[in-house]
Amino acid sequence: MVLINTLKTTVTKLPILCGIAALMTLGINSSAMAAILYDLTSIGEVSANGLNDAGQVVGQFYTTDKGNRAFVWSKSSGITDIGTLPGGSSSVANDINDVGQVVGRSSSSNGDRAFVWSKSSGMTDLGTLGGSSVANAINNAGQVVGSSNLGLTEDSPPPTSRAFLWNKSTGMTNLGTLSGNDEYDYSAALDINDSGQVVGYSANSAFSWTSNNGMTRLNTVFGNRNSSVAIAINNVGDIAGSTYDYTGPYFSNAFVLNSNGDVIDLGSTIPAPGTDENFYTGIAAYDINDAGQVIGNGFNYRFTYGPFIWTSTTGVRDLNTLIDPSLGWSLSAVKAINNKGQIVVQGRNEDGYAGAFLLTPRSAEPVPEPLTIGATLLAGAGLTSLRYRQRQLHRSAKVAK
Repeated sequence: MVLINTLKTTVTKLPILCGIAALMTLGINSSAMAAILYDLTSIGEVSANGLNDAGQVVGQFYTTDKGNRAFVWSKSSGITDIGTLPGGSSSVANDINDVGQVVGRSSSSNGDRAFVWSKSSGMTDLGTLGGSSVANAINNAGQVVGSSNLGLTEDSPPPTSRAFLWNKSTGMTNLGTLSGNDEYDYSAALDINDSGQVVGYSANSAFSWTSNNGMTRLNTVFGNRNSSVAIAINNVGDIAGSTYDYTGPYFSNAFVLNSNGDVIDLGSTIPAPGTDENFYTGIAAYDINDAGQVIGNGFNYRFTYGPFIWTSTTGVRDLNTLIDPSLGWSLSAVKAINNKGQIVVQGRNEDGYAGAFLLTPRSAEPVPEPLTIGATLLAGAGLTSLRYRQRQLHRSAKVAK
């Protein structure tokens, strides 16, 4: 009877031990499971500015014989020089949509001009509002935004820039300024989503623009800081940007204005007391994707450091802590993020090599840490021993009967 009770007790404890072993196996460090790790792909010794959902990257590279040239890069084709406008000697690409259309600025026989480029049509001059122009972003409908100088005469006030919206049917449209003052105010459009919503800045205030409502001031939404910039907008209508306080010491903080009108402060780093009046520190947002992931850069003494990614669940995280340190790369600045979570960054190694990289999120299963693995092995050994003991007790029970 004692033997049978022992057998029952042992069998009863077996599921408990199995559960403990399972918990030990699943007892992976929570931060290890939550962390997003990235693989690095080198784009080359270039400056990258834009990225689409296909993983194509645009920017500029420098050669001694050609100067700065706009390029398109893909993992399969590498770097393609997309040239310049007629009569031009230099160019830069700022953005690319999912169709593969590229926008930027090129020198030309008519001065610096905004352009749109496609593989089938080559480079097209988008025109100007009077002076030079630059294209900053393009959506999947082919609408382009940027800024252009008015090109006023010597008898008029100094030339100032205006935000513009361009499309193939209507050409370039002046979006105006928040003050409506054509003499001394200025504006620039920095991004556009697929619905045609535009963001940028006018004088010292961030703005959003729609065809129905025109230009809306956003500075008051963020607490009337000295200055603000709306730098990116996703297809949900979330806006990413930064606010700046110049009252001294200078500091900045990043924000998201979501489509519901709620402002999310991503944080700031305020200078320590006693620093000089030119000390400037904080974080600034740079881009946002449709999932609401925000990328940006940290600043200190006017130099960029600590490129970051922010999500509503993890907050701000330094991207340098999310790549393999054994690769020897130090990331210095982020440029763009797509809807797959890929990020374009600039970086350098200890030998001074500098270039652009594409970060791609890893999708591998979380790997248990060494202590967790050891505990799992011990639990497994315990289960093996218990099963052996169980068989022995069953045999003994039969003999007792």
